[in-house]
Order: sequence, then structure tokens, then C-alpha cells
Amino acid sequence: RLGQLRGITIPLGNEAASYVPGDSVIINVAGKVLKKENGLLQLTGITSKDINKVASGIVIAPSIVKSNNIVDHPENYESTLITLTRVGFDPSYPAGSTYAGDRKINDGFADMTLHTEANASFANKALPYLSNFTGIIFRNSDGKPLLTPRKENDITVLSATAPKIAAIVITGYLADPTGTDANYEYIQLKATKDIDFSTTPFSIVTNNNAGASVAPPDGWATGGSRTYKFDLTSGTVQKGQYFY
Repeated sequence: RLGQLRGITIPLGNEAASYVPGDSVIINVAGKVLKKENGLLQLTGITSKDINKVASGIVIAPSIVKSNNIVDHPENYESTLITLTRVGFDPSYPAGSTYAGDRKINDGFADMTLHTEANASFANKALPYLSNFTGIIFRNSDGKPLLTPRKENDITVLSATAPKIAAIVITGYLADPTGTDANYEYIQLKATKDIDFSTTPFSIVTNNNAGASVAPPDGWATGGSRTYKFDLTSGTVQKGQYFY
């Protein structure tokens, strides 16, 4: 099992506060019980008398893992310290939602659950748009993995707010078809949200690069012989649809 890292939970109650990340311990397991509780493999019956701390201050580097590996094999990661990178929250959460409780997250590979205790110092902070999360993998009663940050420093915010996305993006165009140009030039666009042009009008401005045309003195967007403007004031388009 060289090169593999595994973890195990040891319930100690209030005595757990005597140990911190970076401690190295030797535990006497004679007569103790290994069992599964609350979805986790646990070594039970241990008290502080069974633990000998032999070193402290050891640097622990969390493993950087993709969420699909955790979802597919949670038993390989439970009770270990891991990091998920470039993680976003479920976009259905309304603005102002906080960390407290279970939140659906995704790093581009799979959906997972981020769990935050109600008494965590950051529980009531607003969810960011994109972050790196470090934490311990626990499991719920159904055996599904939960990523649980230990402290606020386990969260590295990459972007606090979502980027502004244009309602319409240009996805293609044909400016100079072979032969006659009549009725064959086009601009292809895609809507990123539902649009009713009668209530939210848009305009498209393009230009003529013919050598005989003279650029208008007040700028290319002023119209005339060099540029063209199309007003979109009627009709509708749905999110994800192409239009021309």
C-alpha cells in the first residue's frame, strides 16, 4: 500500500482538543473496537491514556483531488485531508446564501457536498463564486462523502462574485462568401438568457471593409457608408438558442 494515504476517525469527545494537526501519535488499540458509525469507520474506546504523542509540528500537505474520484471511491478518502480546486456552488442558490449546513459544490468533475457546522466562525458568511476548499472527507448516513473545512483558512476565495456574462455572444459569421454576396452574409449569435426583444431591445453594429468606403470622421459606429446598425426590437429567443 505504498503511496496510498488512508484515514480513520477516533472519537475522543472533549479530549480531542488536546491534539492539533501536525501531531504524531502512537495509539494502544488492544481491546478497542473498530466499527462503522454515522457512515464512518471509527476506532472506538480510545481515551487519552491510550495515546502517546511522539512529535508535533509536522507539516501536513493535503492531497489535491478531483471530486469524481471521491464520489466514485469515498472509502479511499474518508477521514483524510484533501483539497478541491476551482470549486463553484450550485447556481440555484439565491444571492446572500451562506455556508451553514450542506451546500452542493462542483469543481468541473462531479457534484459533491460541502458541510459546514452551524457554529463555525464562517458559517454565516456569503458564498463566493469560485474557491479552493481544503477539508476532511466525512460521510453521511447514506455513505456519501462530505467535504468539511476545519477553519476559515481552509477556504481560498478565487472570485467573490460571478462574472458578468453578456446576454448575447457572437458565435460565428460569414463576411464574404464565394461569388455574389447577395443574401449569403450572416452573423450567428447565441443567447445566454431568455430575451424578449420587444421589452429589451438590442443593436448589432458591423462594418464594411471595402477599399472604396471612407471611414466616417466621428468614428466607425456613427454609420454612413462604412458601418451598419441592425436594431432588434421584436421577437424572442431562449437561453442557449442560436439566431441570425
